[in-house]
Amino acid sequence: LGQIKANLKGYTQIPALTTTRASYLESWYMAREPAPAAPEEPDTCSGPKRALLIGINYRGTQFELQGCINDVQTQREMLRAQYGFGDKDMCILTEDEPKENWPYKQRIVEGMRWLGGRAQAGGG
Repeated sequence: LGQIKANLKGYTQIPALTTTRASYLESWYMAREPAPAAPEEPDTCSGPKRALLIGINYRGTQFELQGCINDVQTQREMLRAQYGFGDKDMCILTEDEPKENWPYKQRIVEGMRWLGGRAQAGGG
């Protein structure tokens, strides 16, 4: 327990240290050394980048979810900050967008077509 506390020093969140999965006990926060990182493969794609982000919370239904739209917003910011995506490089379909961009089946299909519309063999 002392090693776990030392590993977590400086973190503001209080982790739940219970699990039903033995594999979770191999994590660094359980006083185990992390596995060596796999070597990163170079990015061989060229051409424009595109992303289709879909967040559906099913608002107003008995199946309403929390956080799906937040996940899209987080991914949008990550794509901008880490990978240089611009607004025109992303198709965002959520219930927070104008109604014509809500994630209905037809819009999702259109988004998939947009995503692969300019794809070429060999990347891009």
